[in-house]
Amino acid sequence: MKKRWVLTLLLLVFAAVPARQLQTGVLALTHVTVIDMTGAPPQHDVTLLINDNRISAMGPSAQMQIPPGAQVIDATRKFLIPGLWDMHVHFTETDRSFPMFIANGVTGVRNMGAI
Repeated sequence: MKKRWVLTLLLLVFAAVPARQLQTGVLALTHVTVIDMTGAPPQHDVTLLINDNRISAMGPSAQMQIPPGAQVIDATRKFLIPGLWDMHVHFTETDRSFPMFIANGVTGVRNMGAI
């Protein structure tokens, strides 16, 4: 279950990384603060490893080994939160609307104005 919400969080990170920087292989988000919205306190200084678009490991940065050749994103002073949902939107132009939602942390919508 925990990996599921973290995967949703990654959408926010990928939206912030220019497409030319995304590569296959290992991506490491280092020194990020994770807020899981369960009521638990924030987890500070966490490193998350993504291997070929799948989460392979997550833990305290001091204990994580980053594989050689990994693409590293230093997320110091950044927060990783669950993707937000907007449950009442009206749009028909998905090409324009979806990037706007992602840029603002919204990873799911309920379109009330669909044709």
